[in-house]
Amino acid sequence: MSVEGGNIVITSKSLNGFSEANFDLAVLRQKMSRPVELDSNLATNLKNLTRPEDPWNTTIGKAMCPDDFHEGQGRLDGAFSDYRKADKIAYLNKLHQNGVRNIEMEAVIFGALTHHAGIRVVIQPCLIN
Repeated sequence: MSVEGGNIVITSKSLNGFSEANFDLAVLRQKMSRPVELDSNLATNLKNLTRPEDPWNTTIGKAMCPDDFHEGQGRLDGAFSDYRKADKIAYLNKLHQNGVRNIEMEAVIFGALTHHAGIRVVIQPCLIN
């Protein structure tokens, strides 16, 4: 299912640029990997707050969160794009088949840090433009 502009996606799972639910960071010059966990019950509860008369559709889906805005998102309009449009489309189709409905850059680190702190979270709804 594609999400048209003007609709909302509630993020149920955040994936890094390798489609993994973890956040890698450097701690005292050591690579540390923290799992990214969001609360699927909270996502469902939030979706259940929607009303039939809302002027938008709300869906629950995964978010892919790359490390950069251009190449990591498969954009062709940046300073670098060492791939073709066909490569980009194949990449986006694979993400879509994996349940990704949104691309943004914050949900992975947010989900990893809140999980590490023992805080249950869901990523606030994202309006798709």
